Amino acid sequence: MIKLVVIAIVCFLTRESFQLNFDRNSCLQPASEQNKEPDGHKIIGQSFFRLELLTSQYDPNANEALKLRPITLHHGISIKKILVQALLVESGRTIGSWESSVNSNFLLINCENEKDTLISNNYNGEIIYWQPNKEKILSGSKIYFRASIIGSNEELVNVESKSVEIINSKNLAKTQSKNRSKRDVFDFFKSATEHCGSRRSCYVSLNTCDVDPKTCNFVLSWEYDGQLVNFELTGLSKAWIAVVLSDDRYLGNDNIIVCSRYSETDRLSIDHYYKKKDDSILYKIEPEDHLKNKDISYNANEAYINCKFSRPKTVDNEFVSDLSKPHFIYVERGAPGEMIVEKLNRLFQPSESQVEFARNIYVSTSPRSWLVKVHAILGIIAWVFLGSIGILLARYYKPLWPNHVLNSFRVWFSFHRSIMIFVTLLSLLSLLFALVELNWGWSSNGNDYLHSVLGLIVIICSCINVNKKKIKKNFFYYFY
Repeated sequence: MIKLVVIAIVCFLTRESFQLNFDRNSCLQPASEQNKEPDGHKIIGQSFFRLELLTSQYDPNANEALKLRPITLHHGISIKKILVQALLVESGRTIGSWESSVNSNFLLINCENEKDTLISNNYNGEIIYWQPNKEKILSGSKIYFRASIIGSNEELVNVESKSVEIINSKNLAKTQSKNRSKRDVFDFFKSATEHCGSRRSCYVSLNTCDVDPKTCNFVLSWEYDGQLVNFELTGLSKAWIAVVLSDDRYLGNDNIIVCSRYSETDRLSIDHYYKKKDDSILYKIEPEDHLKNKDISYNANEAYINCKFSRPKTVDNEFVSDLSKPHFIYVERGAPGEMIVEKLNRLFQPSESQVEFARNIYVSTSPRSWLVKVHAILGIIAWVFLGSIGILLARYYKPLWPNHVLNSFRVWFSFHRSIMIFVTLLSLLSLLFALVELNWGWSSNGNDYLHSVLGLIVIICSCINVNKKKIKKNFFYYFY
């Protein structure tokens, strides 16, 4: 027992010694030097963290600091450590400085400029305050914040905030009047990028698209809900917008999903195609295209197409890509009269990295989430409490009450048997709640799959009733 305690302490201390901490040398890579996708496109991975701004505009003349709050979107993962910077959208350079009191957990360091980076290795949910330095920031400029965050799961995640517009309070009334008189045709991209990096993963047209929606040409977003990969594709086009899912970096033997508008009839459609490697023909996957929940709309005033569709990870069709494997992605838009294959053959340049569509699951609050909690509570009661008591009775309490019986059995065995019967019943009830939560399906996702298999084995073993009369006594006890 002492050896186990010593080993546990050593493992804990070793683990702590290898934890990543931010220090004065922990500067983020300059935004201008970050790896970019072809044509400036960018993939935004799903994250459980977000930088929440308490305003969308900031006036440097107001003598007030801009407030920023890092938050977690997962109730089981908290923010432990953080490094954050403010950058200009136009140039990508760091700007401004941070406020830090003597008693705070924050440390100011110099990366590109003086005190332009804030770090904390013991973050406790404080609001962060940023303000510009003496340098002049032009009215109309935009800034955004980026951070490296280490959660309680010890994973390092990079996140970015939405952009903040710099305004001049003296000219604010005039600017507001001008904005009211001029339609902003890119407002619809704000909702398209709202959950990028939090609830959904995204592939956007420009590196600044997620922080400044006015620079967007298209946004492809997706989330995996455990059964379907749900896509949403929005893009500036009067004719069609398409997404290519490719196993490699070359066009051919790929799936292409096209959201089309036919100008002659104003008909809208979402179609699933397969393109062979050495063929300029798109083969339509029919009669079953394996696309579900299809919805498409076209805004004539602002000339954009928005379409939504869902797809299972895997389907029984050799011409439909397996989304349980990583894919390269490419999005293209077309004007009326432009041929899809011709434009793809000329411009195809997929994402720099592959995307695992079914890897990240955002667990949102749902009316059925209480079933998982009941499943866990019953499992804990059955095996942590009752199971432990039953084992202790069988191991240490046999010598007690040697001359007493209860229901024709020795006292320890009567209690042991009753408790273990309750363990089995609670385990079966716990399994029932899990099956209802999964719609009587089976979890096939990594750790969830392993948990399901081990749980089923344990429940089966607890249900086995061995007949001692037909099995030799020694064998029964070894098996038991």
